[in-house]
Amino acid sequence: MLISIFRIIQIVLTVAAIAYIALYLRTSMENFEINSSFFVCSGCALCFYIFGQIAAALRFAAIAKILAVRISFTNSFKCLLVGQLFNNVLPPTLGGDIGRMVYLSGVVSIPLGVKIILTDRVMGLIGLFVLLPVTLSYLYSLNLFDSFVYQSSKLVIGIFIFFTVTLVLYTIIKSANINHFLITYLELFASHSKMILGSRAIIIILILSILTHALNALSFATITTGIFKESDFLGVASIAPAIQIFAALPITSGGWGSREAASAWLLSFAGHQQPESMLASVVYGAQAMILGLLGLRIVTARRLISSGTEKIR
Repeated sequence: MLISIFRIIQIVLTVAAIAYIALYLRTSMENFEINSSFFVCSGCALCFYIFGQIAAALRFAAIAKILAVRISFTNSFKCLLVGQLFNNVLPPTLGGDIGRMVYLSGVVSIPLGVKIILTDRVMGLIGLFVLLPVTLSYLYSLNLFDSFVYQSSKLVIGIFIFFTVTLVLYTIIKSANINHFLITYLELFASHSKMILGSRAIIIILILSILTHALNALSFATITTGIFKESDFLGVASIAPAIQIFAALPITSGGWGSREAASAWLLSFAGHQQPESMLASVVYGAQAMILGLLGLRIVTARRLISSGTEKIR
């Protein structure tokens, strides 16, 4: 029931966000001219994005190996593509995890698959938050740090209220042992976190996590270079990690709307106009859709990864 309530709200928000973005860009970008530099920068941005996903696939395979499952890089990358597919139609983060679980379900048990995916998700978030001080340092250099913190606090409060209200509605409609669910979830993570942290591969996994998000940030900055006449490449790359954090919030499907709103807001600190910032975010989101189409090909072919996965003895 809780998932159904969230899903209904997310569908409504996603449809409203996409409709607003389309209407806004149509009326605001009438004089925008697409030139050759836009296509060149978009192509380079896609390369950065793909390299970032390759780093993520290497991280996923390394984590699986620590947890006693060997997954080849090829199959790890396919698993990530399936996750991209689900991430475009379901809430971000959660959608990709569901997609990867579907892909792994034919080979590993559900508890083991959840362990691998959960650990990969946590390590990915750690890598993203490691880059957040870069954003804060850039804003501080522009004397905009206080404004950013003040506006962020209001946004966080709004998000907290949104999820609190939804949770209250759920508990009213149907009683549920939420505490038991949270305890089980934490126990599942705690049961293998010591194994991960005690492994010598943890440094490599952290580096791959940081590299993934750094390449994604470079991808976003490259897109803005092809859209804005004058773009601060390093400035946008510094802001991009914060945009990725807001886009990862499970508010809309595929992050549509939340990513564009964060881009319009955060890039304004770098002196960029709202229409161009939203267009850059849409182009960035289109990259995930392209990889998602490759994931759709994998799903329809029903090519499970049994040939590339085996228990370590």
